[in-house]
Amino acid sequence: GPVTGVVDPSGASGQFRGVSIGDHTGKGIAAGLLDGDNRSDLVIGAPSNDLAGQEAGAVYVALGAGL
Repeated sequence: GPVTGVVDPSGASGQFRGVSIGDHTGKGIAAGLLDGDNRSDLVIGAPSNDLAGQEAGAVYVALGAGL
């Protein structure tokens, strides 16, 4: 199911930044097992990213091995 709850970002060990501030990177975030390696993977949405067209959006995937 979906990941729920509140996360305190002060304990984060890294940051993820989109292409530009107007992309709204991080507006949608989900975690799950995506590539079969049994490590949690992270999916980060950027709904206002313009690289594929105006307001087309983008999705970034961070695989668990690199987290």
